[in-house]
Amino acid sequence: MMEELPKTFKRELDKIELDRDLPDSIWNRYLKVKYKDTYRFKKMEDGMWGIKCKYGTIQPYSLKNNYLLFEADFLSRNKKTYFMKKLPNYVQITQDGEEEVVFKFKEEYLPSLETVLEIRKKRKFSEKQLILLHERIGKYQFKKKVVGDKQ
Repeated sequence: MMEELPKTFKRELDKIELDRDLPDSIWNRYLKVKYKDTYRFKKMEDGMWGIKCKYGTIQPYSLKNNYLLFEADFLSRNKKTYFMKKLPNYVQITQDGEEEVVFKFKEEYLPSLETVLEIRKKRKFSEKQLILLHERIGKYQFKKKVVGDKQ
């Protein structure tokens, strides 16, 4: 499930009082390092890594206070309204537009929000499945041509 943060991350967080003083490298890799085995990621336009969801992405909001931010765009107001009805009480809406919404929540609530936000999870293959995949894909892989072969 959730990975423990490396010691370098913890040391950086302990040294700094405000989130705005954190180096960009910590912000960019925080979620990717912490949830690398659980969720699928997307690199945003601003260079930040975010957890992929059906309607948007989850990004770090405050590393010191353990808040995450969910940013979503909907195709219609009806979809947004239906989505907002499913939200639990512990999320704090920070921006509510016509077809988009932004809210923050404590990181500890992320597992309970998986179904509501429809977070994209990583596929986990068994050893048997991996062997079958490699055999099936092996036919189409690039094969080095040896000089002198007549093909």
